[in-house]
Amino acid sequence: MNPTVSKLDDKVTEMRRLFDDSFAMARPGQVAELEPMLAITLESRRFALRVREISGVAEIRGKLVPVPSRVPELIGLTGVRGIVVPVFSLAKLLGFDSQHGEASWLVFCGETQAPLALAFDQMEYLFKVADTKTFARDETFGERYINATVNDGTMMRGVISTSLLVEYIKRRGQAKPAGKT
Repeated sequence: MNPTVSKLDDKVTEMRRLFDDSFAMARPGQVAELEPMLAITLESRRFALRVREISGVAEIRGKLVPVPSRVPELIGLTGVRGIVVPVFSLAKLLGFDSQHGEASWLVFCGETQAPLALAFDQMEYLFKVADTKTFARDETFGERYINATVNDGTMMRGVISTSLLVEYIKRRGQAKPAGKT
């Protein structure tokens, strides 16, 4: 075989390998950011919450005081560091009709001066995910607060937007009751 042809074949093979490998490497400056998320269970379904949208998580141990309200999602009040915090059922806010049991966990969100808590069934674990594993979702009927889907490494989970839920709760609180002027 001609040595020049052999060198050319080796060079073409090397160029192909380098070309293919370039797609497997991340480009400089495009390293995927890892976003921390909290895996939860709600009504036997698996969801995730963005950690950047919450200010804390606590197990319900203290007294949750029920209060009369026209807002069916409001399940009571609790005290946190000397502040009275309204507690809303995350299941009811998301449109679930029934609850399989009492909520065991609270996630705190909203402003520091006016926090609120969302109650849910079970906290599973904290995980970090690259933005390449989070997929935006179009609004579907009944799931307008689940705006993304994420792969946590074992399964797909709907990502609940707590910031959208807080906005919704605030708007409802500012609305005047029917028949009042």
